Amino acid sequence: MQKGSALLLILVVVVIVGVTGLGAYLYTKSKQSTPLNLASTSQVASTPATNPTSTWKIYTDPKNTYTIKYPPNFYLKTGDQYNPNLVEFTKVQQPSGTFNPSILGYSISVNVSPAEGKQITDFIDERLKNKIGYSQTSVKVSGMEGVKIVNGGFDWPTDSVLFIKNDQLYQILIKYFDENKDKQLEQEGRQIFEQMVSTFEFNNKPQFSETTNWKTLTTNNFSIKYPPTYVVDQRVNDLYAIVPEGVTPAPQQGISINNNYGDYTSAIEKTKSSLKNITTENIQGGVKIKGVIGPGMGEGLPIVIAIFKSNNSSIEFEKIDATIPDLTFDEILSTFRLQ
Repeated sequence: MQKGSALLLILVVVVIVGVTGLGAYLYTKSKQSTPLNLASTSQVASTPATNPTSTWKIYTDPKNTYTIKYPPNFYLKTGDQYNPNLVEFTKVQQPSGTFNPSILGYSISVNVSPAEGKQITDFIDERLKNKIGYSQTSVKVSGMEGVKIVNGGFDWPTDSVLFIKNDQLYQILIKYFDENKDKQLEQEGRQIFEQMVSTFEFNNKPQFSETTNWKTLTTNNFSIKYPPTYVVDQRVNDLYAIVPEGVTPAPQQGISINNNYGDYTSAIEKTKSSLKNITTENIQGGVKIKGVIGPGMGEGLPIVIAIFKSNNSSIEFEKIDATIPDLTFDEILSTFRLQ
C-alpha cells in the first residue's frame, strides 16, 4: 500500500472512533440528568398542608374555663336562664321559636353540667340503655380521657363526645335538621364536628366571676364572699352552711363551715384518715383535699374539703353537695380572708 493511502486510512479510523466516543458520552450524560430534573420538579410541586381551622373564630366560655373554634359562617347561640352552660354553633339559623327540618343544616353544641360524683361510664350506660346501632370509642380531648358515641343511623345522627373534669360533665354533640338524611350533609357535619372537637382546649387558670356584688360572711376569725343567689345558715356556735336560695338547709347540702376545727396539722391528718382516693392541692393560706368518704356515714360519696390555718386553730370548708359546682366552691374559697 502507498504511504499516502495508509495515512488517510489512519485519519479516517481516528475520526470514526472520536465521533463514536463523543456520542456515547453525550448519551450517558443525558441519561444521568433525567432523574435529577424529575426530582427537582417533584420538589417544586410539593406544598405544605394548611390547617383548615386556622381562619375559624374562637369561642371562650363566660367563666374562661375552655375555648373552642368554629367556622366563621356559623350562627352562635349562647345559653339561656334554663341552661346557661349550653352554647350552640349552627350552620343554618333556624327561625326563632320554630323548627323547620326541611332546611338543610346541623348544629354542634357544647354543654356543661354537674357530674354529681358520677363516672363517665355511668353517663355512657344511661345514653346507650335500650339503644341499638350505636358504637363507642375512647378519645382524648385537651388531655382528658373521654368517650365518643357514634350513631349507627337508625334515627337522626346525634354523635357526641363526653368527658369529665372537676366534677363537670362536658358534652360536645352534633344534630342535624334534615328529615331526608342527606348523606353529603352528614359527611360534612361529621368532618366539621371532628375538627371542632380537636380545637377544644381547657384553660389552665379559669377566670373567676366578678365578686364585687357578692354577699359577705364575717366572723371573729375570717370573712368570705358568696354568690348573691346563696344564703348563710348559722347552725350552732362556730358552724355555718352556705346554700342556694330556696333550699332548706340540711346535712350534706350546700357548703359546711367549721370555724373551730382544731390544730391545723392534726385537722389535715384527721381528714385524710377518713377518706379514700385522696388528692391534695395547696391553696392560698391552706390546703384542699378531694376524695371519697370512707366507712361510716356517707360512705362512697365524693367530697372536697378545704382547711385554712388560723391563729390558734383551723377553719374547715366542706362540700358534699354535687349540685354546687367545684368551680363555685373554688371561687368562694378564693375570697377567704383572716380577720
